[in-house]
Amino acid sequence: MDQETYEKRKKAHLESKKRSFEKMKNKQISKRKGYDLIDKSYNVREGHCKLSKHRNTKHEQAKGKVQHLAMKIGYKAYSEVIFTLGRGIADVFLPEILRVYEILETETMDSFKKKIEKYPEQLEVVPLKSEDVLKEDFCL
Repeated sequence: MDQETYEKRKKAHLESKKRSFEKMKNKQISKRKGYDLIDKSYNVREGHCKLSKHRNTKHEQAKGKVQHLAMKIGYKAYSEVIFTLGRGIADVFLPEILRVYEILETETMDSFKKKIEKYPEQLEVVPLKSEDVLKEDFCL
């Protein structure tokens, strides 16, 4: 594919995302609540914990534990969700109750606050320190 074709496709894709962002911004969340906020083009599957070799092992273990505990309670839980509104990427997302769990390993509270500005405003964002999550007695 030549550069000109690539640029046209990229521009069309961005315009499409912008239109869908405006539609979502202007309508209420449906009965399906948080499911409408998930950008499904990124292959998000319930119960699958997406891991990354670029993150700290403790961060990934804590993310998996939070997702597992949420599922044991009865929630549908997704990891590494990208939203249609905003563009933030959530560590663990529970769409039924519009809650995001962010695992903090090396981030400061300032960087956390900047990160949550990218999330849709309807969401409750809960910061969790990985060392607290990995303790034996941790519960959601």
